Amino acid sequence: MVVALLLRLIFLRKILAHKNATFHTQNRYHTLEQMNRKKLIKYILLIGFLILIGYVFIRVQYGSIDYSGTLSTKYQKIENSTDQIIETDFFELKTPENWTHLFGGYGTEGDPYGNFQTRKGVIHYEYGHWAPNYSEDDDIYEYKVEKKTINRFQVNIAKNKKGEIGICIPKQNEMQTSLTFYLDESVANNFDEIIEGIREIKFK
Repeated sequence: MVVALLLRLIFLRKILAHKNATFHTQNRYHTLEQMNRKKLIKYILLIGFLILIGYVFIRVQYGSIDYSGTLSTKYQKIENSTDQIIETDFFELKTPENWTHLFGGYGTEGDPYGNFQTRKGVIHYEYGHWAPNYSEDDDIYEYKVEKKTINRFQVNIAKNKKGEIGICIPKQNEMQTSLTFYLDESVANNFDEIIEGIREIKFK
């Protein structure tokens, strides 16, 4: 009788111990699941934050980007040379091979604009009637204009006291409108490369 009672007590104790172990295992599983879920949420938030920071940096540094126009840009390497031909939807320009083109889109007047990324700065351009043409000296913006003939094109070159340079190719030959490289230090830094590119530029 006593032995049978002891056996029952031992059996019940084992059952309770098993249930207790199962409870702790399930509780631990749920705790780990919650921790993993929190880590996943933190990871998603971190990735989202980094994407937002990258987007803001691009907008501040380069302005708006038209991805379709940018991806349609073609790069043709020139054999036995450190130069390339960058072909946009509007013109073909010879540049150093480390230049890249970002198309910005169309302005309020419908004029296309964009920029060239170089090791010596970002060159902003606009292919349109409303961009500055640098046709004459300007006392407000304090720049002087020099007009040159570069191969097939008459070119206006503006320079100010800060050492910044702006270049405009007025509408001529096959051009649909004028092409302006905005007055900036980056144009001055890449002046020789731009002039060399203008010698062989082709418009569509």
